[in-house]
Amino acid sequence: MAPGFVAIYRRYAETLAAVGRVGDARQVLQAGLQRRPDSAALRRMLAGMPAPAEAARPGLAELDQLVAERPDDARIRVIRGVELARAGRTGPAIEAFLAALRIEPDNVLAHGYLGRTFASVGEEELARRHLTEALRLDPSLDRVRADLERLTAQ
Repeated sequence: MAPGFVAIYRRYAETLAAVGRVGDARQVLQAGLQRRPDSAALRRMLAGMPAPAEAARPGLAELDQLVAERPDDARIRVIRGVELARAGRTGPAIEAFLAALRIEPDNVLAHGYLGRTFASVGEEELARRHLTEALRLDPSLDRVRADLERLTAQ
C-alpha cells in the first residue's frame, strides 16, 4: 500500500470520530492496519480512541504493543497511563507516568497526569510536587493550576 493510503485511513477515522462515530472510526483504523500492519501512526491513533462502552480496555493491548516496539517513547507511556487511570487502575497508571518521566524528565503531561493520579489516591504531597513541576514547565496550564489550588485549599 502506498504511504498516502495511511493518511487517507487516518483522515477518514478522524472525521468519523469528530462526529461521534468512534466505533466506525476504530473499524476504519483496524482495516487500515490489516492492509498496513507496520503503521505505527494507525496503531497510535487506534490506541488513543475512546473505548466502546461494551469493551473494558481495548486500547491497552495496542499500547502495550507500541511500548514493546518503542520503549523509549515517553508519549506512548503517557497515553497508556491515561488509559489505565480512566480504567481505574491507578497503580499501573502511576507506573506508566513514572516510566515516561524516566525517559523524558521534563514531560509536562506526565507530571500533570501523575499529579492528578496521586491526588486521586490521597498522595497529596506527591500530587503537589508533580503539579508544581508541570506548572513550572508550562505556566499556561490552567487546569493544572486549578488542581494545585484545590490541593492547597484542603
